[in-house]
Amino acid sequence: MDNRKKNKKRFNIPVILTLCFFLSLIFVSIFGSTGIVKVFQLNQRMDALKNEIQLLEKENNRISKETHQFKTDPYYIEKIAREELGLVKPKEKVYEFVDEKEDDGQSKRRHKNSLTTIK
Repeated sequence: MDNRKKNKKRFNIPVILTLCFFLSLIFVSIFGSTGIVKVFQLNQRMDALKNEIQLLEKENNRISKETHQFKTDPYYIEKIAREELGLVKPKEKVYEFVDEKEDDGQSKRRHKNSLTTIK
């Protein structure tokens, strides 16, 4: 009987060592610096950056078009000056029209129209 216990102990040590090795290998492959979890996180980050790049490219194209219009279209410059800066030409009057809404709690809309005065 004594031999059986010794054989079990001898058998258990290599099995335990092998098991520990494979468990540590699995742990490192999942949670290590190049493990599955890290790869998954990096893929999510890459997808987020690709989306951000697409948004920035769209904005860049819009700004490029607007810059081209500023450089080539004097009517666009006038439109922006009137709408965003509220500028008017000399001897021009601005009339503001207010749309009255029904009593449903919505705010009133205002329309600005500029008309040149004739001498």
